[in-house]
Amino acid sequence: MNQRKVLLPLIIVVVVTASDVYAQTGTDNIDMESAADVSLVLAALQESLSSLGVGVEDITSMLLLLSDDVNTADARIAALESEISQITNGENAATLLTITTQIDDMNAQVSDIRTQLGLFQGTIYSPATGNGNDSSPDPPVQSYARTEVVFDAPLATEAAGDTLNLVRDNAMHGIVMPRINGWLQEDISPELNNAPLIFRHLTLLTNAAFDAVAPYHPTAVGAYSRMDQRPGSESETNLLPNTAVMYASYRTMLEFAPHRADEWRSMMTDYGLDPDVESGLGLDCNITHQLSSPVEIGNHAAECVLDARHDDGFNHFGGEIIQPFGDTTGYRPVNAPNILVDPSRWSPLIVTNHDDEFVLQQFVTPQWANTETFSNFDQRSIRVPPPLDSNHRNADAYQAQADEVVSLRAALTGEDKIITEFFDNKLRELIHHPALKNIDDVVEYVQLEFLLNMAKFDAGTVIWQEKHRYDAVRPITAIHYLYDNDLVPIGIDANGDTIMVPGNDWQSYLQTADHPEYPSATTCFCAAYAESWRLYTGTDDIRTYVNGDSVIPGYQATLPAGSSLIEPGITPLYDVHVTFDTWSDYEHSCAASRVISGTHFWPAVEASVDTCNVVANTAFAYWEMLIHGYAPLREPAVGLDRDHLLNGSSWTGY
Repeated sequence: MNQRKVLLPLIIVVVVTASDVYAQTGTDNIDMESAADVSLVLAALQESLSSLGVGVEDITSMLLLLSDDVNTADARIAALESEISQITNGENAATLLTITTQIDDMNAQVSDIRTQLGLFQGTIYSPATGNGNDSSPDPPVQSYARTEVVFDAPLATEAAGDTLNLVRDNAMHGIVMPRINGWLQEDISPELNNAPLIFRHLTLLTNAAFDAVAPYHPTAVGAYSRMDQRPGSESETNLLPNTAVMYASYRTMLEFAPHRADEWRSMMTDYGLDPDVESGLGLDCNITHQLSSPVEIGNHAAECVLDARHDDGFNHFGGEIIQPFGDTTGYRPVNAPNILVDPSRWSPLIVTNHDDEFVLQQFVTPQWANTETFSNFDQRSIRVPPPLDSNHRNADAYQAQADEVVSLRAALTGEDKIITEFFDNKLRELIHHPALKNIDDVVEYVQLEFLLNMAKFDAGTVIWQEKHRYDAVRPITAIHYLYDNDLVPIGIDANGDTIMVPGNDWQSYLQTADHPEYPSATTCFCAAYAESWRLYTGTDDIRTYVNGDSVIPGYQATLPAGSSLIEPGITPLYDVHVTFDTWSDYEHSCAASRVISGTHFWPAVEASVDTCNVVANTAFAYWEMLIHGYAPLREPAVGLDRDHLLNGSSWTGY
């Protein structure tokens, strides 16, 4: 059996390398004929295949060691060698289509050889299928991490200047995410904190990619598309799943930002993929398709997801009257910046944007509360209790929570400040890539990314629903109201002396966000993220990894000296190393950062942890159904009606 384990990879590597050369030499897609110079392709094949001569010799020698029951594979191996020789010598290849057809034929022969050798596809058990024995129970939750994370080298990324190999590298991590990350920072949220739009785009993108890799998983199904499973041999390397992911991502990103079409096209052409191939588009999303090409699979997956989510209530693409992402709820604040009608309610502020222009805040995307969830639950079924301490009629409690925020804000150190900025950055897990996401299997990586983003986005529907419902006051408004011209502490100077300012000049360290205070959105996203990881790995512990003599924490980040966006060049004075041992630590640090920064009261963060843990469990249950193949095909998403609890008088009595 040891010989068998060696033999099969040697056979596979011949076919995979031929496929790799094909993918990397300017071809337009896997099953479409091209006008490319065949001689150049054959030369590349010659160079690559010649390096495998020793491998072919090893195959022959291994056959001599195998038992009699596998000797029948001899003829098949010889036939493979003959076909490889013909391709190398140019004797059996008129066009690129011919070459890829031959590669497909060789794949079929390898599949037959597997059967003769008694080897079964999928020797690493799928998290959804166990060991293939119908009588065995489903595996434990922690087995969802199918591949072992290794650290002999970091995953390749374009952001690090790497050119990726589609056979072995993870295109979602290394190609797509760096590009979408750059676009989000430049065009969508230069301050890195526009949660609704960041998570909207990431969830749509990873949903399209999830549907695109589903056929390459033994049991998974897409949320908005159905395609038959591909043979297990097609996912033994990342080549075909990567190709499907690239096409799904390209179609999605082109919909997001058509004005950057040249950039998205170069993402494809840089890796020998033709962005103009439209095979797979225009198919019915309501029926199951048998698609063999990763180009078709990726195109179909993206189109189905985008079509299904077009009118889901988020107003992503706008309409005749309202611009994209514009408010469709008719929300109107009770208070104005200089007119405080109800000290318990949210008051929009006049703030500066990233261009240093003064702007009046507006409740950002209040329609998120009415958006259909990706995990198919009704957010109206999840509620949080009212923020009683934020009712100014509860004078003592109202004063006490304001005093606490003033005290905590005044005591901030440089390390505290940069950590609050770290959690305010909604792209932190893309910028500070946690070690525990060092996953080279693109199918597993995409499935995990969709889980994490879906949990955060769906949690946001509940938080925005309750923000709209309670419309609660932010600390800055309460402090201005309570202290007026009285002096309050706001920080410590270089000499260690307390800095005092009039109460009506007090500012939070982080810019107060453009939506009501309760519950806390950032804390919610941290809680949903943490709970998703707990469910995925089966533990609250964040594991560590050994690389040689080094122990690498599963989640760590280095925040360089002077890297603050608020106090650039000054804060922090030295590099700050952030490490979390448990997801509970991560949650608590995130929650605390919102209070000490002056943007939230404690009840808001406490409510968010509990609520968004619940949402993450709901999202995980749906995700499991997709992985196991039990989830029904989703209908096109439709926005919810106005929350009926918004009718009537406010919880404060106004």
